[in-house]
Amino acid sequence: TWTGGDLKIAGKKSYVSSAYNSDFMSVVLNVKQTDDSLPSGPAVVVIDTGSNGVVIGEPFKSLDGSAHSEVTFNNVLVSPNHVVGTIGEGIPRALGSIMKERLEQAATATGMALYAMSVVTENLKMPHRSGGTLGDLEGVRLRYGNMRINVFATRATLYRAARLLESNNESINEVTSAKVFCTETASAIIDSAVQLVGGRALINGHPLEAMYRKIRSMRLAGGATDILRLSVSKGALEFDSGIL
Repeated sequence: TWTGGDLKIAGKKSYVSSAYNSDFMSVVLNVKQTDDSLPSGPAVVVIDTGSNGVVIGEPFKSLDGSAHSEVTFNNVLVSPNHVVGTIGEGIPRALGSIMKERLEQAATATGMALYAMSVVTENLKMPHRSGGTLGDLEGVRLRYGNMRINVFATRATLYRAARLLESNNESINEVTSAKVFCTETASAIIDSAVQLVGGRALINGHPLEAMYRKIRSMRLAGGATDILRLSVSKGALEFDSGIL
């Protein structure tokens, strides 16, 4: 709400990544209508974490090792100069940031899948107790071949979504689809990589162990997979949005 010439911000947000060591935060909020002469609606505001009324809770760590906190805004006064753009255009700006985040997650997942494949490929060529290599076994080759096919599809999906976003800002369904497909597929690839490499892949410090934890969190970060699937369906069925 407006108070004098400033915005008075009240609310709470949990799972704010790296809030405990941030100097400022970009906050999406809704400015209530209190005076017809003042603007209202969704907005993106930059808030200094040292401002009076900003309370950052003790950080907690998630599976991938990243730290998060609950942040409370107790009637924090912020100058209108801290509004990004103008009040009322917060949703488009937030969506722009969300699309970039989801594309980044798709790219990260694709890179992780590629690296997991390099680890597996090296492992399959190593001498095995059977006398040859693990890669000589037909069952292993079937799984390995399917993994390579899925990595190729993941990379192709990422590149197409990136091209669409570069040429058209109205491509949230396509970027969302890429985020879901790349993170879910990379998760399956990394899981298979752990199976093929064996128990040492679960030892703390092994690259597959770290990726196994990180990719699981990425299926929730930026929007849980099933929620995003519903979002894609809604966009297509209710707004005729998206292409195949």
